[in-house]
This record gives sequence, structure tokens and C-alpha cells, in this order.
Amino acid sequence: MKVLRVLASGLLLVLGAAGGGLWYVARHQNQLVSFVLAQVGQRTGLRIETSGTRLGIGARLVVVLEGPRVLIDHHEAAQLGAVRAVFSYWALLHRTGLPLYALVLDHGSINVSRAPEEAAAPGTAASRLEMLTHYLDRLSSISRRFDLVDVNLLGPNRQPFAEHVSIVAYHEHYRRGVWPWIVTFSAQTSRGAIAGAHLSGNLQLGNSSKRPATLAEGQVWFWELPLRRYPLADIDVSAHLNGGVKLLISADAQATGDFTLESRDLVVNGAAFSTAVGLGSFWSRGDYSV
Repeated sequence: MKVLRVLASGLLLVLGAAGGGLWYVARHQNQLVSFVLAQVGQRTGLRIETSGTRLGIGARLVVVLEGPRVLIDHHEAAQLGAVRAVFSYWALLHRTGLPLYALVLDHGSINVSRAPEEAAAPGTAASRLEMLTHYLDRLSSISRRFDLVDVNLLGPNRQPFAEHVSIVAYHEHYRRGVWPWIVTFSAQTSRGAIAGAHLSGNLQLGNSSKRPATLAEGQVWFWELPLRRYPLADIDVSAHLNGGVKLLISADAQATGDFTLESRDLVVNGAAFSTAVGLGSFWSRGDYSV
């Protein structure tokens, strides 16, 4: 009976917390939305315009921004199907809802090309990784997790170069010490020399207590990566590549790891051949250091 009383008390506490959170939201929904949008604007320079809001109630509270447009310096940077701000009830009662449990950008498109008058970002790939990690750390005061769900990335002339992009990024925060951002992603390319390729990966970005000199590490997989009429001496080589790359990028811009490549449709052509020759399958494995 004592166990049942404890369970019943725990259930009442959970229901009370949920009820308190719902009461708070019912009275302050518009203020919550305005507060979150203002915080995003202050920390990122992004201005979000939305056509409406609605609530979703479950284990966590979800405020849905419908049909939002994201603006930077009065230029449209993204047009999305919805943005979902996921609150924990405890944070609603004790910290005005922040940081969010998750911020989800759902469907739509994001323009990642720079304006014609905007200069390219200076520095090496390592310095850009440091900048990205610093930017994510600033955003961690808004949300503990960021999701992109089936989003298209637009390049010059607002043409898509990556489709069905899905990304999950979250910061480990439940242990003492310094911990990296965990990022998983998948995408399909639609333009350029690698159109039709599929990519996915698991990465850790930023310093950690275990590896303080490491900027990034993880693995990237690809399949159906086209190699179209690649000139090699007096012959052309065509194939579709599948494989994976393990990588570790240090703070001094050294990249090391290993790779695996395979193809089952290698074809060579050239002046020395009367017709294209299929060479079947091949594979290659190795280590690299850049």
C-alpha cells in the first residue's frame, strides 16, 4: 500500500506541474511567443514573422509558429512550414520557459548563399568550425536542442543544391566538464558535379574535456556519389561511389582519419578504346592526413 501511495503522490505532482504549466500558457501564450522571438532576435539577428500560432499538449508543451518567414537585414533567409518551440513544464514555471527543450524547423527552405556585396568568411576550415561551435554555444541559452526536418538549402539564384536535409544538434550538459555538440545529419544533393549523391553523418563539434585540442570528429557516409567522365591521363573514368570517411580535425587545422570507397559500375573510355569498357566493381581503403 505504501508503494501505491508513493506512486499516487508522484502522479499528482506530475499532473499538478502539467496543470500549472497549462494554466501559465493559457494566460501568457502571446507573451511566450513574443519572448522567444525576441530572444532569438537578440542572440542571432534573425527576425521571425509568423502568420499564426497554436498549441500542442503532451509530455511537453509545444508552441507552433505557422508559416514563419525568417529575415536578416530585411532580406528573407528562410521560409518554413512551421517552427515548433518545445517547452518543459518545469522550465515554464521556474525560468520563463528558457532554455527550450528543443527548437524544430519543419519543412520549407533556407537560403545559405551570401549577398553579392557580402565578402566570403575569412580564415581556414578550422577557424570556421570554431566560429560555428561558438555560434551554437551562444544559441544554447535559447534551446538545448535544434532540429531541421526535411528542409531544402538554396544557393545562388535561390536554386536548391541540397534537398531533404535533416539535422539534429544537441549539447551534452548532464555531466561536469566541457562537452562537444552532437550533430547527426542526412541530405541529398541536387545540383552541381555531385548531383544525386546522398550524405549522412555523425559528428562531434567543439572542445571536450576528453580531447581539448579537437575541433571535430566523427564519420560521414555517402552513396551514389557520381564520378562523371573524370579525366585520368588519356582516358575518362565514370562511376558511382559508395563509402565513408572517418575524420578528426585538430585545433591546428590537421585532419586525419581513414576512408573506404567502392563501386560496381566503373567504366573507362578514351581514344585508345573503340567503345566504353566496363571494369566491374572495385574498392579501396586507406588512411589520410591533411
